[in-house]
Amino acid sequence: MNKNILQNLENMKFKKRLEKIKFDLMEQHPFHLDIYDVIPEGYLSKSLERTGNEPIYPPVLVANNDRYFIISGTGRIDHMINEGFKECSCYVIDNGTENQIIDLVIDLNKSRIKSGIVLRKEFQHFMRKYPPKKGVTGYSRYKEIGEEVGICAERVKKLVAVIEQLSTTHFMSVVDKVFSREYSLNQLRKFCSFIKKNEPSTILAEKLLKNDCDFDLIDKVYDKISWENDKEVDVLLPYFKNIKQINDLNSAIEQLEKTKETIENHNQGKVPIKILTTEYKSENALVYHEDSRIQVIPENFIGRVKVIMGSPEYGYDTKRPGRKWSDNDEELRQMTPKEFARYIANIYQRFVKYLTADGSIYIIVYDYKNKDGSYSLFPEYLAIEMREIGLHLTGRKKWIKNNPLRRQYSYKDSVEGYEDVYRFSLSPNEFYLNPYMFMKDEVETIFKRTSGCTNHGNTKTGVKGGKYFQSNLKKVVNVLDKGYCEDIIKCNVGNPGDFFRQAQEKENRHSSTSPIELTATLVLESTQPGDTVLDIWNGVGNTMLSSLLLGRKYVGIEIEEKYFKQTIEKVNEVENFIEDHNIMNINQNKKIA
Repeated sequence: MNKNILQNLENMKFKKRLEKIKFDLMEQHPFHLDIYDVIPEGYLSKSLERTGNEPIYPPVLVANNDRYFIISGTGRIDHMINEGFKECSCYVIDNGTENQIIDLVIDLNKSRIKSGIVLRKEFQHFMRKYPPKKGVTGYSRYKEIGEEVGICAERVKKLVAVIEQLSTTHFMSVVDKVFSREYSLNQLRKFCSFIKKNEPSTILAEKLLKNDCDFDLIDKVYDKISWENDKEVDVLLPYFKNIKQINDLNSAIEQLEKTKETIENHNQGKVPIKILTTEYKSENALVYHEDSRIQVIPENFIGRVKVIMGSPEYGYDTKRPGRKWSDNDEELRQMTPKEFARYIANIYQRFVKYLTADGSIYIIVYDYKNKDGSYSLFPEYLAIEMREIGLHLTGRKKWIKNNPLRRQYSYKDSVEGYEDVYRFSLSPNEFYLNPYMFMKDEVETIFKRTSGCTNHGNTKTGVKGGKYFQSNLKKVVNVLDKGYCEDIIKCNVGNPGDFFRQAQEKENRHSSTSPIELTATLVLESTQPGDTVLDIWNGVGNTMLSSLLLGRKYVGIEIEEKYFKQTIEKVNEVENFIEDHNIMNINQNKKIA
């Protein structure tokens, strides 16, 4: 109770008196007992100790024959009883209708911390107090309720509608969580439309609401899903959030059906379990959502890949978080730098058969530190292990970063300021090396040499920085700085947020992507138009961007779902760009296959 208690009592013209009342003559008012949570024991101890265990604001009682109903101050009374008191000073009300007393119960408890169920019960009281009245001029039920509970009339109208619909169902606990702001009212309204045709359990309903799922989308596939299977529902949850993902959702459901069928057949001893993959195929690109340890590329690519490039893990759980869900997580955590280099080399060995006779592998790598602070020598170990599987070190460059970014927005340290680019070839003498690098007939349409600002902002003006390569699709900065030797590539870290400025990707940005000017340089050095580029550590797809813009075919493998999806978006964007701008079709009649 607060200082407004006397004013509240005065305004309602209650007859009141202050007197000492014995505790054994008191009981909680039925409405108070039904609606309000019990105050935790000890919650008022400290504050009441400071007032000599007698409350400054007396409890409020309603006379009931020779007994009294408590309508405010149950916590104070419970504390005094525990301290051995037999009575206390109280305000006693001798008049008032039942509805007036109930209103007063709510008024005197407005300062309480209330759960969703309490707020909903208070709201329903005022729904009863202000019933619909047709034809009454100047009366607005929703406005009256809103003034009582502090909510705008439009929101009151929506809440009344969902409460009236759900009051005879087992979903009132869902309504309570709207009042506690755990779920949104708009989601609950969509849910009300959904349950007119479907009958989910309360547990399932709360899971879908908690994950902010789109019930219009769920309704389209409801009959295809085994809702009683929690694991199946959890797999599909990410697809339930956007109506535009209906095709992705249907694909995921089909994949689940195949998985269940495969497991069932295996359990019956009919066929061995096969590894099922998710792939995306366009005219010029083929991207797999899969682990690079698993062989997923079709056999018809053997001997057709001109270059394999990308940035593998170096030092498990050092550059990026480990994968606790992986079957070899614990094994990888215990590996020495040398053992991990052998593990990475063995992954590359699985893909060597796809290289052309003059093909190469580019590995972008860095010498990370061990837990004791010493350097791991991982790049040196990796070079040795690659030689052991028959690949020769035929080139080494430094990628120097103009703008090393923080690993995460909450971190103070940045990623490493440079990385090494190793080139390995099947033959030390017969690998392809573009004699022209930036050939006029294939590059001029896409890239042009210019000067201007080299930062990552939206501003198109400014003259900071020297010459750099400008793409029609994106700024490509500082490719080969002539102030350095030929073996140094100096450029900014690529950030997917700078390429496709999409708000939904803010939480999924990659802090150290290989920038397009780096990957474009490597693609030009090692391939010709129409060749196939493979990146088994696809990331967010910047190797793909360089490959498609320069007229190459692309195959990528990516284990992280969020990066796989970003890559698909980029494939569509860049292929549309090439088509819309009539960039020369270097790949005439040569599809990815």
